[in-house]
Amino acid sequence: MWKSVLHMLTLNFVLVLTACTPPAVQETAAPLPAETQKLPADTQAPPVETQVPPAETQAPPTLGEVKERNSLSAHDDLTLGVDFSSDGALLATASWDGTAKIWDLSNNQVVLVLNGDAGKADDVAFSSDGTRLAVSYSEGVTKLWDPTTGEELLTLSNTDWATSIDFSPDGAHLAVGYYDGTVHLWDLQTGQISLTLDGHSFVVDGVDFSPDGKRLLTSSGDTTEKVWDVATGEELLTLQAPTYRSHVFSGKFSPDGTRIVTVGRNSRGEVWDAATGDLLFELIGHKGDIYDVEFSPDGRFLATAGEDGTAIIWNASSGGPLLKLVGHKGLVANVEFSPDGQSLASAGSDGELKFWDWTP
Repeated sequence: MWKSVLHMLTLNFVLVLTACTPPAVQETAAPLPAETQKLPADTQAPPVETQVPPAETQAPPTLGEVKERNSLSAHDDLTLGVDFSSDGALLATASWDGTAKIWDLSNNQVVLVLNGDAGKADDVAFSSDGTRLAVSYSEGVTKLWDPTTGEELLTLSNTDWATSIDFSPDGAHLAVGYYDGTVHLWDLQTGQISLTLDGHSFVVDGVDFSPDGKRLLTSSGDTTEKVWDVATGEELLTLQAPTYRSHVFSGKFSPDGTRIVTVGRNSRGEVWDAATGDLLFELIGHKGDIYDVEFSPDGRFLATAGEDGTAIIWNASSGGPLLKLVGHKGLVANVEFSPDGQSLASAGSDGELKFWDWTP
């Protein structure tokens, strides 16, 4: 999962993260680096009309807080990628320190450190059968590794920052989003591009296949979320972010493929009908931007990662907030449910990998 798909301003590459006042719930939060400054107003996409009232007109709820089960010092820099293997035995992380790590969750030890020598490691994903691990990098390449041996299996080269990745359910293709707004579908047998989607005008921060593999969801800094037909490249839906949203960081299909959840540069998320594009309800509870969102494996719950240093668990049917997960020192960039749904992993700007046991 960015599960995912979040990118900061570095030299000529602009990652759209914010560096607002440290969140009230995290008085000890470390200051963010200079790269996290917001884009100048004239670089942001113009607002669009919406019937949804502004967030400040609705009071945030008071939630019960949950502390982490355990915390691991994972990386020396911002950690954007987190993914469980399908059997839940391994977990992979990707960081701006340039490395990806594979963790054995039976003892919480690192079993492999992968250095791609291609800049910042930005996203990470296991194939559904667990035989390959994909890692995307700021220098444009995406590498596939054997997660048991660390052998590099394939390099997919592009000229622009590879920002987000997702394997198709059958493992035959890898979707990669890029900073220039394009998305490539790579044929993993040939190592060639089988389809290019170029409907976005700004960075694609998130890609997510539908459970049946027939559709692809893309999240962009141009304020839109798009649904594509993977076989033809046809654009099926455009979900237009409300006026208070200038950037969509992450979007995911529900496990049954009937709903879509989106989050981005503001303090609320949205749940949509995946067939019609109708907005069903909103998620209101964070203070600041929301960088990642995930459905639980059974589709009953949602988890979000916030600039305010918290993760929140939500009722996926109603949008009601249930629990606040408190412990990170700085923004939370990624959340990921374990395959059995009983645990949640999170990571962010403090380099910590945290695990949470929660009950609804």
